Amino acid sequence: MKKPIFFAIACCIATLASCTDEEPIEVQKIASPGNEVLPESYYENLRAWKKTDHPISYMYHAAYAPLEGSSSLNKDYTSIGDRLISLPDSMDVVDLWMGVPMGTETDAYSPDGYDYAPQAYADMQYCREKKGIKFVAHADMSNYGHVFTIDYPNEGQYVDYDMNSDQSETCFRAYGKWWAPKAIDRNIDGVDFDFEGWSQQRCTWTIQEANKYIGPNSENPDMLLIVDYFSGAPSGDIRNNINFLVRQAYSAQTGITSNSRLSAPSGFTEDMIVLCEQWNQGSNKSNGGNKWSDPAPDGSVMYSLEAYARLSQTRYRGFGGFYLDGDYYFVKGPYYNLRRCIQIANEPVVEEGEQFLTGNLKP
Repeated sequence: MKKPIFFAIACCIATLASCTDEEPIEVQKIASPGNEVLPESYYENLRAWKKTDHPISYMYHAAYAPLEGSSSLNKDYTSIGDRLISLPDSMDVVDLWMGVPMGTETDAYSPDGYDYAPQAYADMQYCREKKGIKFVAHADMSNYGHVFTIDYPNEGQYVDYDMNSDQSETCFRAYGKWWAPKAIDRNIDGVDFDFEGWSQQRCTWTIQEANKYIGPNSENPDMLLIVDYFSGAPSGDIRNNINFLVRQAYSAQTGITSNSRLSAPSGFTEDMIVLCEQWNQGSNKSNGGNKWSDPAPDGSVMYSLEAYARLSQTRYRGFGGFYLDGDYYFVKGPYYNLRRCIQIANEPVVEEGEQFLTGNLKP
């Protein structure tokens, strides 16, 4: 992976104090519109750093919305930790696990207003515009129950699709086509297709069609097109159609505790892979996953989240986790483990972090 020669990471200057009796935790300062803690030059350099080629951080987030099965995506917040605005400044990509919040009461994709969540939408747009965090929709490739309608304006017609009865190539390609304008209209940064249960061919049809509209080689190349998988991997035929591939390397479910188990699937290279742990599983849930077979460089015990961050220094595209929003409530401070692992992943390109505050980054 090509590395930039400087590292402008937000968490370097948002360091949390150690959790001891003598030294209390420093409470995270949450910036909000018009109430930014740091100067605009900080945010300008933060956004510039996000555009460099560096090991990325990736997380599935759910706390911004009610529990699955609710009748609405909207939520009355009782904790800042549940809000997207509390995300670490240095976060790269967030998978909107519970759904894509919208700022208007209805649209073509949610005529009943289920997705209306004005606070979550406002927080998301603030994080996008101010911090350069990217948000992607979570599209399901694990069942065949999807029912959707596509507007073909050039043909003057609407076409209904129902995967319960139609599993043709046309229907799968239509599914990819349906997601692209939804991501564009909701003002987010792309789509992550969760590949679990479909055949490789059906995944390929869907991704190739979606890539006509978003992702590399599309009419919207700045938008992300991602596939994540758990056990069976997608076909290498889609390698050039996606930005990267997320591996759900959940150690408690897969037994992955060493880097020898983390080879790239056929047709893909390691530098396309983002490794994700499941935050709330494993032998040490608080630190992110099972104990790793190798110790950290300082000889201390290392857990999967940190191991994935270290592997991302030179081998993989990045690291992250499922339900990492739970790390906000960690005893040592908000997002302590995530922030620390973002620093670790980017250690090879760190220079003086103080320059990030002043905007005087050196080439």
